Amino acid sequence: MHHLPPEWAEKARLELNEDPLQTPARLEELRQRLQEAGLPGHGDLCMDDAFYLTFLRARKFDVEKTVKLVRRYCEMRRRYPDVCRFAAASKHRRFHETRAVTVTLDRSHFEAPVIIAKIDYFDLSHITTMYVVRQYYTVLETCALDPMTQVSGLHLILDLQGINLKHVRMITPTFVSTVVSLTQESYPMRCRGVHVVNQPFGFEAIYALFKPFLAEKLRRKVHVHGSDWRGLHEHIPAAVLPHLYGGRRQGIDNGPWLKRLEAVEEAMLACPHHGC
Repeated sequence: MHHLPPEWAEKARLELNEDPLQTPARLEELRQRLQEAGLPGHGDLCMDDAFYLTFLRARKFDVEKTVKLVRRYCEMRRRYPDVCRFAAASKHRRFHETRAVTVTLDRSHFEAPVIIAKIDYFDLSHITTMYVVRQYYTVLETCALDPMTQVSGLHLILDLQGINLKHVRMITPTFVSTVVSLTQESYPMRCRGVHVVNQPFGFEAIYALFKPFLAEKLRRKVHVHGSDWRGLHEHIPAAVLPHLYGGRRQGIDNGPWLKRLEAVEEAMLACPHHGC
């Protein structure tokens, strides 16, 4: 089972209503409710206690809400089978070397990991829109393996510097609905905030494509900062950010994140529902 260090267990108790003494009972109740709902039996999923605990934490141990989340997760996987596959770092090294997507792994002061996506690093002459979504899914799958991240959730920084017409064209209805589904509806991960930086003039028109798909709760978590790093630091401490966002770290280094991907690759691919 996904055990937590004592200080993180206390954070989970306060923020997620997690009680280790009651966790076995909640897991059993969840399994019973899923059986009643006809959801078990997905042979391509590794549905052990650790799997279900991730979902319970994402819904603060509310079993009924967790059942709905598991249902949406399974439906998402059936709807987008090519996207919902782990992208092994060993087979996608070229993408990772671009540093288009990386994740900070600082754990000081209970900080949530930060996904940094730099739009101008996406070479759309070599990758497709749904390839980008698959990489995002892989980030979520990898982060969800960490019990502390299950508690802290994730921040997303979307850096739009250098956005061009090719990038705008990739924002299709399918792309929008899939990303939103992963972020707010179908994946067992708490979204702490979506932070848009370096957006160009006319960003409002791009955001308008997403906004109708966003629940009010997620809309409140979208923050458009431009280059106002003080505003960004109100949500994410400067200590965990690279200097290009007014932080105290050097440039974006995806080395630690790449090592994390490589470390979990064998275990992820051992589950039959993961890809390559």
